[in-house]
Amino acid sequence: IRVVLCTPADRAKPGQREEETFFTMDPKVEGSTFWVDNRTIEFQPATALERGKEYQVTFELGKLVDLDGRDDLKQFVFPVEVIRQNIYVTCEEPQMNDAGEYQVSGTVSLNDREDLSDLQGCFSAQLTEPEKKTLDIEWEDASSDYSHNYSFIINGIGKSMKRDIALTLEWNGKNIDCETKDKIDIKIPFISGMKVTNLSVVNGE
Repeated sequence: IRVVLCTPADRAKPGQREEETFFTMDPKVEGSTFWVDNRTIEFQPATALERGKEYQVTFELGKLVDLDGRDDLKQFVFPVEVIRQNIYVTCEEPQMNDAGEYQVSGTVSLNDREDLSDLQGCFSAQLTEPEKKTLDIEWEDASSDYSHNYSFIINGIGKSMKRDIALTLEWNGKNIDCETKDKIDIKIPFISGMKVTNLSVVNGE
């Protein structure tokens, strides 16, 4: 939680911990306060805030700024609501790799960052036709400071030489304190067959 002052603070020591208490939260949250620069002060909770919960933050502005007798401005109170976690999944069209086997790639986007190992536990991929088996999912963390994206590739699907292939990608966010639960069914027609997979109408034709 950051507060940016209009003017530099005399006591600011960028990069160092601030021993004075400037932030209090309701419900109570333990944490530490640091100076980011000579105008920006930051409160870092000792533990993660509860998702979906609202907190009231009180910032002791009067300890830092001369308010010229304005006692009503000594405490700056504002709410902070922690965003709920959610899972968004997109899948690309199945593609063949160099070995001639199909693979499915896609992207998982989250509202908040998670450890990749925890996210992996939310997903499973199953081949349902022509046989049933569990498929491997290869993961890569593609997150940045401004986005929480993770890319994946489903391997071991095989070749569709004689019959259709069907697989299901399922996810359940319980492992990361998320209520999202869903699945995507993917069909791959066999190579030597002919089947309509998409249809569009063009005016005049």
